[in-house]
Amino acid sequence: MITDTVLGEFAEPMSLLLATHDKMRRMCAVIYGLMDHLSMVGIDESAMAAAREALDFIDHCAVMHHDDEELGLFQALRELDAGLLSRSIDRLESEHRAIESIARPVCKWLEQVAAGLAAAPMRHAVEALVTRLPAHMDEEERLLYGHACLIEPARMAQLAADMHKRRSEQRVLLLDAA
Repeated sequence: MITDTVLGEFAEPMSLLLATHDKMRRMCAVIYGLMDHLSMVGIDESAMAAAREALDFIDHCAVMHHDDEELGLFQALRELDAGLLSRSIDRLESEHRAIESIARPVCKWLEQVAAGLAAAPMRHAVEALVTRLPAHMDEEERLLYGHACLIEPARMAQLAADMHKRRSEQRVLLLDAA
């Protein structure tokens, strides 16, 4: 049973989703800035720390965020409307796969930088990611997020509980891996 004790940050799922979008936008700026930093300064502790921060965010927060949208918000919105909204959801979900594909070589590059290795420049892949991801998030917010107010409070509470559960499971996995 879902109660009022759902942790504060999850009590408002849309706030958490929007905050994650903001963090993704900042990570895009970090990744882009890292590329410029490397071309001017080379690999140093600052570059390695920025790469680790970006990788940690991508590996944990960004993956859960897509699950929050696809398994939570998008499904709840589909329950409200099977027409135009569902077509937009289908397209935005397929863009998640395309963005993940664009991000793979960027992540490999970030891993090299985080390890202090001289990594080949990834300007094209970085520029594709830092351009496409913010545009995608803007579109999600414009086309879908505003419809969340139509979701019943009990369903929204379920979304919050599911988001909390995903993060709790992730913490357990991280602790087990340590």
